Amino acid sequence: MKIMDRYLLTHLLLPFGFCLVSLFCMFVIIDLFGSMDDFLSARTPLVDVAHIYVIMFGQVAPLVIPFAFFLASVYLLANLAAHKELVALMAAGVSLGRLVVPFFVVALGLSAVEWYLYLDLAPTAAARREMLMQQWAKKKKPVNVFTGVVYKNPQTGVMWYLQELNTMNGTLTQAEISVPNQAGGEREKYFIARGNYRDGYWDLVGVRRISFEEKDGRGQPLVENLGQLNAHFLKESPRQLAATLLKPENYPWRELYNFITSPYQPSAPRMAPYRTEYFHRLADPLLTPLLCLFAFALSIVHERKNQAVALVNCLLILVSLFVMSKICIAMGNRSRLTSELAGWLPMITYGGMAIGLFVWRVGLWWELVHLFKKRDRRLAEA
Repeated sequence: MKIMDRYLLTHLLLPFGFCLVSLFCMFVIIDLFGSMDDFLSARTPLVDVAHIYVIMFGQVAPLVIPFAFFLASVYLLANLAAHKELVALMAAGVSLGRLVVPFFVVALGLSAVEWYLYLDLAPTAAARREMLMQQWAKKKKPVNVFTGVVYKNPQTGVMWYLQELNTMNGTLTQAEISVPNQAGGEREKYFIARGNYRDGYWDLVGVRRISFEEKDGRGQPLVENLGQLNAHFLKESPRQLAATLLKPENYPWRELYNFITSPYQPSAPRMAPYRTEYFHRLADPLLTPLLCLFAFALSIVHERKNQAVALVNCLLILVSLFVMSKICIAMGNRSRLTSELAGWLPMITYGGMAIGLFVWRVGLWWELVHLFKKRDRRLAEA
């Protein structure tokens, strides 16, 4: 690593850390205004409040990291330009294309961190926070008890209707389970009074079984009162049964992928928000290197009178990109756009703009034009 790279990284990471902490503190302050009454009524200790906001950091980090890096890059580049340090570097033979290398390496590293956070920490942070809040509030109804649960296993097609499900104790009350055959019809149905999940399967009590492929003496579907049944073929965990109550953004990435690629799926309109969320998570971390290119293209201004204009242009790019991303997600959720297009369109649109502006700013465009002109002259002479 050259001295120049160390110098740039040192002066980049300090404002990045400051911007990251500042943006997160803004989120905390805004959230405190809405949650202060809950904390006071539950008499939540300060240590537990801090625990909540540590969990919250995993949720908001993918949102604040790109913006913090963009602001830090704009600040550093504008500061270097104002103190003529960029002019000195360029006079020493360092091109803008070389200067972007340490910035881009950091941006790619931050993108990898965002992808990692999207795997599990960011999607489940809201649920963990809500569970802690309700436990400390000592509400009569635990946060892990769900009523009216409807679940269809996307891999096997088994349909569950549950009156009550307790995900902490692993118990269910008053359930109806429908098992399909290969043709998609009902093979058998179970009516259950109680159930307990243990060792990876359900131990059921008060079981009544109806087999539509077996007949009794009158030619009717066979009905059996089994009493108790160790249902080894029912491996759906309580957490998996309650997952249908989660919003798409609260799904861990692996579970979200399994859901949208499973053979048994709900209707296309119902699946649209889940597919859109999946492609949004693929594309969103690329926002950091994209904003890095915008920072170089717009914030390097040597005249002091134009620095304010450059800063306003950077902020306009930031706001317009955020608005377009939200509009595309909303249209993807309502099937107005395909899920792939809803997730990738903002990155493709602004990525093309960023690359074009960067190429023009560092002079690569004029070098390409010059090369084409030389080629045309050689062809004409030949």
